Amino acid sequence: MTSNDSVDEENILKAAKDGKWRKVFKMYEEKKDLRTIKTPSTGDTVLHMAVSSADWYIVAWIVDLVCLKRSNEQEVDENGDEKKQVFGAVNKKGNTPLHLAASASNGSFEMCKKVGGADRSIITTGYNDGETPLFLAALHGNKEAFLWLHYKIPQDSSSRHAHYKRDDNDTILHCAIAGGHIDVGIEIVHLYGQHLKEMTMTRNKNGLSPLHILAATPSAFESIDLPSRFFVVRLLYRFFRVKEKQQASAEGELKQPEWKLFEDPVSILEIMNLVLIFSWACLKHHLIEKLARRLPSCFAPIWRLIVFPLAVLVWILGALQIIPTIFLLVGTPIQCAHI
Repeated sequence: MTSNDSVDEENILKAAKDGKWRKVFKMYEEKKDLRTIKTPSTGDTVLHMAVSSADWYIVAWIVDLVCLKRSNEQEVDENGDEKKQVFGAVNKKGNTPLHLAASASNGSFEMCKKVGGADRSIITTGYNDGETPLFLAALHGNKEAFLWLHYKIPQDSSSRHAHYKRDDNDTILHCAIAGGHIDVGIEIVHLYGQHLKEMTMTRNKNGLSPLHILAATPSAFESIDLPSRFFVVRLLYRFFRVKEKQQASAEGELKQPEWKLFEDPVSILEIMNLVLIFSWACLKHHLIEKLARRLPSCFAPIWRLIVFPLAVLVWILGALQIIPTIFLLVGTPIQCAHI
């Protein structure tokens, strides 16, 4: 490694840490070897840091850039598949970028779909204490991310059961109930019906089953038919007082990621033009002043004092809203997977 390479590594990691993504994008595109470098302290890559920032459009841009194929570049380098190196990179806590996306409090579904859709092999990865991305989505109550990950795990996967249990024997049902994520708990009961008996009877390292956790509140048992096949389901509904569901949410019910808006530059530019042209016209042609002249003299000063600053504020806010869009449109990143 040359001194210049070392400086570049320090610069891109510092830029990512400081949120200077434009600088990161430029270096990320020019030098592919910077895509897999890690911070000495945490072992995070640039993609790890982007996911941790919870800015899904930044994550989308990076994923698209990694998936971008150029005619003068080889897709596979001497160290193997570059995509697997970037998306499958593990930090010191044993987390891939997808693990972090599944745990995120904001943008979890969008980031999971983007990162997981770029490399499906990492969806089944469980490094940190046996926690797979699906397990972490349930643990943190990210229902849509949980559902998307569930539907992307191969149905005939021999290790499918491993996704609902971690090394300490906690199941996804333990975590959903303990965290108060009843919406996730209900989905689990419907989706894992064939494993429900095993799951409800599984005891963690503290000797507690999901039923023990749920039974911590005696009121959960009021008017419950104990021999009922759907005992656990009814307990969950009774305890959390939620609207009853007859079946799990289908994959088609999941919302479309918000970044779909950015995939049509024409519509975005049209919106930008409308906002800017209208607001600029108000200022340039003194529309506010013209209207003020038509008002009674006592109201004209108030009109100028209130409406004009508001028009300027709207223009500024409109400009700020389109900055991320302009950011994404520069370079025209190509979507690597339609999922």
